Amino acid sequence: MFGLFGRKKKYKVKGRILVVENKSKLSKEYIKKITSVLLELFKKEVLLFKFRRLHIVLYDNAKDGRAGEAIEPDIIMINLSHLVDLIGGDVYSSLKKRLKEIIIHEAYHLLHHDMNSALRLFETRCNTRIIEELERLLESIDKPFKNTLEIESRFAKISISSIRTGITALLKKIWIEGLAKFLEGLYNGRLIFDEHTFAQLYSKAKEDMQKIEKSFALIRNALPKVNPSNKATMDRLIQRIDTFVGCVAIYRSYYIGEHIFYAIRYLDPDIDDEQMIRLHIYKLILLYERLMLKHGYQPVISLYSGSGIFDYKRTIKFISLELKKAMET
Repeated sequence: MFGLFGRKKKYKVKGRILVVENKSKLSKEYIKKITSVLLELFKKEVLLFKFRRLHIVLYDNAKDGRAGEAIEPDIIMINLSHLVDLIGGDVYSSLKKRLKEIIIHEAYHLLHHDMNSALRLFETRCNTRIIEELERLLESIDKPFKNTLEIESRFAKISISSIRTGITALLKKIWIEGLAKFLEGLYNGRLIFDEHTFAQLYSKAKEDMQKIEKSFALIRNALPKVNPSNKATMDRLIQRIDTFVGCVAIYRSYYIGEHIFYAIRYLDPDIDDEQMIRLHIYKLILLYERLMLKHGYQPVISLYSGSGIFDYKRTIKFISLELKKAMET
């Protein structure tokens, strides 16, 4: 059935449709095993009842660190490279458990995107900003340089601007991945509301945010010392920017976001799933900050107050000032 690359199979389940598309090069037997689990999940998982149609795309790419990806409105990509070690396992235990985690996580991404118009607008603005950054980079590359000083000066402007983009990416990941990780954990029983779990998630989030703040502090210390004509100072800045962006890019933001959503629900049990899904990122952080301070905890992130380990306004203000200086050179 799935012998050919890219073959699709459609299944009808009580008026709902599941499409399984195989783009992997794995064996027919393995794909059949995966498909049987997908069908069972589609038939039985309450969350998936919200989807009249779901399109699952199976692929294998060992270089892709993602286990899954959601593509609006109804596509879930599953990277089988993350599941090949389960091929000899029991289809209804280890394999099913892992597939369920991936599908539920990505299904919450689809619902989040569908139910939150602010998220869609935020993503559009983020994508626009990234495109603008790339255009500025290409413009700098194509435009003739007068001297080495101008080359370094333009590179400094691009680098400082990329930090601001990285901070926006941090907020986006906290918002999107944090929600999906939190709701998936609740749905699959990985998370329970008690003092121990709160303390555990809070400790992990603090540790990760301290690493992000520390990596940004290195940039903060390096920027005033940058001399565009001094290659060593420029190299040091670029290295520290790479470290910061790397901190944001890896899974730290997942755990920070999970803690934020968990803390809100733990400290205010009256807030339900739908309210969480519809929150704007700025309202989310303000609510989290207020609840944490009310109960005597330091927030891992704050928006304007400066109370968090990482403060958005303080950071953006610093970057804006440095960017203004760079634009004047």
